[in-house]
Amino acid sequence: TESAGSDGVARLGSVAAARAHFGALLGAINVCGQPNETVLAQEYLAGVEYCVDHVSRGGKHKTAIVWACDKRAANGATADIVYFGMRPLDPADPLYDPLVDYTRACLDAIGLREGASHAEVKVAPPRARDSELARMLRAPDCCLVEVNCRCHGNSGAWLPSARAATGATQVSLVRDAALDGGAAFDAAPDRPRALRRAAMQVFLCSYFEGDIAATPGYEAIRALPSFHAAELPLRPGDALARSVCCCTIAGQVQLVHDDPRQVAEDEAAIRALEREPGALFELA
Repeated sequence: TESAGSDGVARLGSVAAARAHFGALLGAINVCGQPNETVLAQEYLAGVEYCVDHVSRGGKHKTAIVWACDKRAANGATADIVYFGMRPLDPADPLYDPLVDYTRACLDAIGLREGASHAEVKVAPPRARDSELARMLRAPDCCLVEVNCRCHGNSGAWLPSARAATGATQVSLVRDAALDGGAAFDAAPDRPRALRRAAMQVFLCSYFEGDIAATPGYEAIRALPSFHAAELPLRPGDALARSVCCCTIAGQVQLVHDDPRQVAEDEAAIRALEREPGALFELA
């Protein structure tokens, strides 16, 4: 409950497994450097996860951006907790407005009236037993996973993608809410109504482990047509771990282009580098 980045998250299929995992977590030091004094059990929610980022002033909520998350299991992880990427959701998508409206209702329910908020919402897929007409008429089955009274995290690595996609960021909207009596905030649109460019955050997934000797994949990534920015912290001499959660991704790449097909092609090229031994990281 006091940690971050999918630390300790697991999908468990029995009471015995839950007891064992509880025992491993309680009292352990988490990624924030603190002992776990409590453990949270949650119902497993199938479906796609979205990040819905708002800024509020005097109870008026304005949407900065909605991200569609690509989270999967990898390297033996028991749950879909390895981030592969995040894309700005097109405001024309039929899920966009229901996600925004649902999240704002959640903010009202918990009393969050001022400042930034970062919500994670899952949308359950239509049930197989529903008729086609029922699936068409049924509202999206949204469920709040968590909400934080802060900006979207990840040390701001998402800022270039957000700015390219919407022309603004959650950070600039916080600034507008705080200065000059909120005049710029009041003038800002209620929510983005179009994406200016195609963008994506690509999280590098490592399928290998060992000591890094060289990083040949960095040059290949920077040469991609849609390459925009990157945070590539691993260097020769560093230890490379297999990616099993949010905390063990091997870097981040921001792709931006006018053509969404180019972004998709470049993401596929990165995925190929990840899978080929020595292509992204050469190990000693």
